[in-house]
Amino acid sequence: MKDSVFAAFIPARGGSKSIPKKNMSLLNGRPLIDFTISAAKSAGVFQQIIVSTDDIEIAEYARSAGCQIHQRPSHLATDSSRVVDSIEHAATTMSIDPNAVIIILQPTSPLREAESITAAVRLHQENDGAVVVGVVECEHHPSKTVRLENGRITAMTEIQHLEMARQDLPQVFRVNGAIYLCPLRTILQSHTLLPPGTMGIEMTREASLDIDHPLDLLLADQILKHK
Repeated sequence: MKDSVFAAFIPARGGSKSIPKKNMSLLNGRPLIDFTISAAKSAGVFQQIIVSTDDIEIAEYARSAGCQIHQRPSHLATDSSRVVDSIEHAATTMSIDPNAVIIILQPTSPLREAESITAAVRLHQENDGAVVVGVVECEHHPSKTVRLENGRITAMTEIQHLEMARQDLPQVFRVNGAIYLCPLRTILQSHTLLPPGTMGIEMTREASLDIDHPLDLLLADQILKHK
């Protein structure tokens, strides 16, 4: 496993409803995508860094940063498009080692650092080539959630859980979207990034911050200013 070829795959379409041109939005004076490209370079594990985009500005920026460009067709760049479909398209339209291990790094996770990437690689290598995904402890325990139906609440699990202390409930995690590590062959065979047996690597809440709303950009900016 130590001789595996690793390829970073950064999905960065041009469209975004919540933040126009989100992947090129400035954060601390830098385009958002630059944080992920820099983390991939700093990790020092990649033979290829691929940016998948349908946007000319993003493609030009990524190319100037030394990345390879996957020209994503428009039907794979919609709000409902799956990253796995773009990877499968890239595998048939550009040169990627068929034995490569793909690490998907979404540009909306700018505070993910190189150390988390290398930790995911180690976990993969130490566990017979396991698929690895970044996770973070849930900010709000799912047992504390409710449905609202006709103005009345219905507990998603057990009603008594709503009044229990969080410390008395089992620790639960969510997939944070910052890192997905999966062999290309597994992706092509299973058409998923999360096959059975996937392992999770715990990341901090800060590193798991996902830029989905203008307020997220403000929060990330404040975190960076105080680092």
